[in-house]
Amino acid sequence: MAETKDGIRVNRAPVLTLWAAVVAERLGYDRDAAITLGRAVAGSSARVKAKALGIAEDHREVGDLRDEARKLQKERTHAPKAVHLLGRDVPVVEEKGSVRALDHDKPAAPKAAAGYVERAFGEDLPAVRHAMEELARSMEP
Repeated sequence: MAETKDGIRVNRAPVLTLWAAVVAERLGYDRDAAITLGRAVAGSSARVKAKALGIAEDHREVGDLRDEARKLQKERTHAPKAVHLLGRDVPVVEEKGSVRALDHDKPAAPKAAAGYVERAFGEDLPAVRHAMEELARSMEP
């Protein structure tokens, strides 16, 4: 991240990760669930963009992700679920009374996702999060 006279410079993926997490919190998900959902939305968007640019092959479609979630849920006692967030259906599993986005066949780690955002924004994270929370509060869920 580089600070400029005009603001803060951060790659788009951490920005989308944080925004999706803030929106998920606004929709009622706890912070740990929200950050995993945000990371999944940003990852999905990056894969779609890479495919559109022709720099990545499409190894999995959204339907495949849902099939993967169903397979994992059969091993668990809960029904398969997906959370619709920012135009994406994110496969989730229930963990410890909350939900976690799937990350390569297992629940995503909130600490890893949060660390990714913290490294990207550095000391500017609290101010950016606050601005995004204000924006999210200005809209109906």
